[in-house]
Amino acid sequence: MSDKLIELKIKKLLKEYEYLLIEDEYNENFISEHKSSFLKSIKDREVELGLREAEESIMVENSDLEDNKDETEVEKPEPPNREIRRKIKNLFRKIVKLTHPDKVNSEHLIEKYIKAKKYYEDYDLLGLCVLCSELNIKIDISDLKLDELLVSINKKKLDISNLESSYLWMWANAETEEEKNKFVEMFINRKK
Repeated sequence: MSDKLIELKIKKLLKEYEYLLIEDEYNENFISEHKSSFLKSIKDREVELGLREAEESIMVENSDLEDNKDETEVEKPEPPNREIRRKIKNLFRKIVKLTHPDKVNSEHLIEKYIKAKKYYEDYDLLGLCVLCSELNIKIDISDLKLDELLVSINKKKLDISNLESSYLWMWANAETEEEKNKFVEMFINRKK
């Protein structure tokens, strides 16, 4: 593949990842908006079945809400190699120079700093690249490798897919009360 095609492919992958980040943010907000209603439905049904007292509060871990699959999850990729960690660190430093709360007085930039910190801790090279693009920080695209980008994109797609197959997600997207009740029942019976 020519250098021009590789550069265009990388730009395309960065845009795809940017879209996936927006989808992930939407999903997180969607889940947080519906979580309390879902938990109330579970509690009400458990009270009906005599599995709990009406006054008892429901203690459910987030992983319980999102884990409706077998224990055999796809393994996460290995921690990045030294070269990728170096790229991540360099991008993070560039972003911090413009967004650190001690240096700026802008909510928008502080939000970018918080995102950058999360991407840095998650070794999310692509997330940092997207932030650099949003902040008009020049990055050397030729320094990126297609396989590194594809790994990050596939991981993000897997995370989104797992969330969208959770009990809470399916319950919130159910069209009828009957469907909602079915997902509540499935959630209650998941550990039996």
